[in-house]
Amino acid sequence: MSEEIALRLYRVWIRKDGKTVHEINSAWPESDDPNPYLNEVIEEWQEQLPEPVPGVFEVSYASLYADCPLAPYRP
Repeated sequence: MSEEIALRLYRVWIRKDGKTVHEINSAWPESDDPNPYLNEVIEEWQEQLPEPVPGVFEVSYASLYADCPLAPYRP
């Protein structure tokens, strides 16, 4: 029998100098550490850029449905 994993949908923002340079929806298991998923979002965004953008970026996220997790995911 498979273990159920509750996924949650998040909105992720990448900002530089206080301005949003990218935002996207992403989902990951709500009980997991978000850092690997946020790193993945950043890497995918950087791959889409025509050239590297130097500087320091701030990454933040928020649950889109604070009281309503997505349907369970069965791996």
